[in-house]
Amino acid sequence: MCGFRGAVCWLGETFSGLVIRWRSGCVVVVTSSSDTNFLASLAEESRSGDLLVWPSRMVVATHLTQPIVLNLMQQHWTLSMTNAVLLNQEDHFNNSMWVAYQYRPHHSLPKHQVVRAAYWIPEEGIVTTTSYQLNKEFVKFRDGVSLIVTATHWPPHVYLFGNTEEVEDERREADSLNFQGPMANILTIIAQKLNFTYETLASCIKLWLHV
Repeated sequence: MCGFRGAVCWLGETFSGLVIRWRSGCVVVVTSSSDTNFLASLAEESRSGDLLVWPSRMVVATHLTQPIVLNLMQQHWTLSMTNAVLLNQEDHFNNSMWVAYQYRPHHSLPKHQVVRAAYWIPEEGIVTTTSYQLNKEFVKFRDGVSLIVTATHWPPHVYLFGNTEEVEDERREADSLNFQGPMANILTIIAQKLNFTYETLASCIKLWLHV
């Protein structure tokens, strides 16, 4: 793993963060350490350097207490919002087992939002839990939610219609509007992928100046 860190430092001196991402896409980064300071530094270094993209995977193998595992995954964006899994060695009836933890950001879970997605023991191999599957679909809203979207009439990118009349920038409507245009199409695709619905409210153009 030290070699990986060294490569990051060297590449950082030569290439931009974007180039590093292009050249390191679709890779699996495996880290084995029980040093919490090192793991925290790795997480922050990966985030600040934009080194991980979704096709990349990070696997952290460690041997820590469960509270420390939960804290690491909650505190560090790299372990909670990227395609990462933490494998923790734990005791299981006097035998060792490996538990796979993942952070589920959009699920209706208790406060921690960290789940034991799977475990491995020699007698059974890899076993996924019944409620959560160890895959990339964890970023979806499991139960589906309804969100409010504020938009400004901005042709040709955004068209807002109230009943059959076009809604201008200066108007602010309390009722739901018909949201059309290229940006509406993109938002619809995102909603389908992440499993949420939305309704649109008109926003005064002045609000957009502060975004």
